[in-house]
Amino acid sequence: MTEVPMTQEMQTDRQALLYGALAKAQGAMSNPDRNRTVTVRSDKGNYSFDYATLDNIIDTARKALSTNGISVVQMLERDDTGATVMVTRLLHSGGGMIMNEMPISLPGPDDRGRPPKIQELGSIITYARRYAICAMLNIAAEEDDDGNSGTATAKDRKPEPPPAKKAEDAAASGTREAFKAIRDEILAAKDAIGIADVILRNKAALLKIKETSEAGYSQLIKLSEDRAAELKK
Repeated sequence: MTEVPMTQEMQTDRQALLYGALAKAQGAMSNPDRNRTVTVRSDKGNYSFDYATLDNIIDTARKALSTNGISVVQMLERDDTGATVMVTRLLHSGGGMIMNEMPISLPGPDDRGRPPKIQELGSIITYARRYAICAMLNIAAEEDDDGNSGTATAKDRKPEPPPAKKAEDAAASGTREAFKAIRDEILAAKDAIGIADVILRNKAALLKIKETSEAGYSQLIKLSEDRAAELKK
């Protein structure tokens, strides 16, 4: 049997089927229960927030996705620059696909050449998967922590220095400012998880930097990897 070549119209039809199925699936979903509590300690005081674990997110979304012929595939890949990205794909039984790439910073070997512990890598990968799948499905897995850092008692709080300019705000005024802001956040991170958080939160700014300067983007990714290795010592 001769294979029929894929036309633009056929591809458009496949994507339309996926979009319709995804809309139905999202209509049947609710935000997952936040089944885990974490306490954040900082110079400004301590605060807690609840979030949904990855397994709970998957359990919450699986039935609605499966009923509408949608599967989710997540894996680590390399982008065109060689940087590590978490790739999330929504695949439809009709042949349509939506794909998202999220930059992810994995720690390298320490100064003795020893590889990072598998538990550390697993934590970072799980963190990235949570954020990526929630963004793709338009569900919220954790509380908005705006203002939570102010819940500590006045006795525990210290004077707060002027806030640093965040990369997502700096991106609006140019990639040079965004580069500096992300670099400063990476250097200020306390651990590998904090570095991963910087990369994930600033995905849009990083992609804008990449469009303007591949060298600048690669420099930030390498800095995040080197910094994560340094914090392991």
